[in-house]
Amino acid sequence: MGRHWMLSCPYCNATIAQGMGYGDKIPNIWVPFVRCHVCGRLIRTDSNEYLTLTVNERTKLRANRQNNEFIEKSLDRTNNKEYLTFLQNNGYSIYSITGADKEKFKDVRFDTYKNQLPSVSATQSLLNLGILIDKKLLDEKTGAFKHDILDKNLKEDKLNKKILRWGLIIGAVVGLILGLLFSYINQYLYILGLAIGIGCVFLVCYGMEYYYKRKEHSSNSSNHAQTNNNHNTKETKKSEQDVQQYLALIEKCGIKFFIKYYHQISRLPLIDVTITENYSSAERQERLLAAQKIINLGLSELALTEIIRAYNDILDKEIIEQAKALLVEIRKPN
Repeated sequence: MGRHWMLSCPYCNATIAQGMGYGDKIPNIWVPFVRCHVCGRLIRTDSNEYLTLTVNERTKLRANRQNNEFIEKSLDRTNNKEYLTFLQNNGYSIYSITGADKEKFKDVRFDTYKNQLPSVSATQSLLNLGILIDKKLLDEKTGAFKHDILDKNLKEDKLNKKILRWGLIIGAVVGLILGLLFSYINQYLYILGLAIGIGCVFLVCYGMEYYYKRKEHSSNSSNHAQTNNNHNTKETKKSEQDVQQYLALIEKCGIKFFIKYYHQISRLPLIDVTITENYSSAERQERLLAAQKIINLGLSELALTEIIRAYNDILDKEIIEQAKALLVEIRKPN
């Protein structure tokens, strides 16, 4: 099975990944990059995905159960188009599977990963490693983690190091003192003193962690009651502002126009949107910009909900059905 290995960030020294590999090294077949969750930097691991290895390099791999597992996990990850694009943008060439691969690694289910969607576990592992970043955590300008998330992670990392440091110090002091005292009674009893010292390390770490969690919880509880009313007031104001914005924009673009061209406007540059109606260039631009603004402001769900509610008995049934279908599509989890 190999020994345990650990990867630390060379910039902030945070532990960012660990697992089992040959010796104490990171496996040859693993993610080529990881992103530090504390400082947000992208770090090379000197590993490769299976499809980034040339045929010549693959022939050097030993055929065994552990390598088969690494290959299958690698194939699963590289079946993700977003991840493949990421690898290619960072200078990796992608090589196709050959007959020699299938012959050598007979137990690897190569066909399972052909034209299939990546598994939830593979995508989640890429999210955990920070290669793919959840949109909620993403800073759209930099493409990295949001600064407030990194600040929070940095504080947690410093706190964990502080807890471990004090645990080791107190454990070492207690272990040495008890070890010396017990050794006067019996030369073998110093081992008991050292064992108590090791136990102290765990007790101190547990106690300090419990203390800080309780402290944070009590602080959050007191702040929660204070901010809850403010939050509700802000939400109400925001909801009213959203409705006002929606009404002004939908009046400019038109309900039928918004529903008909929603997919094109949300996916294409406005210049590439194909409009079949004979609008003037100025009116075409005004309608497109208003519809795009509804989408960019995140008002699409509100707009479609209001259209269905207010115009259900006024608009053609076909248009209402299109609006309902769009609403279902928008509400689907990514």
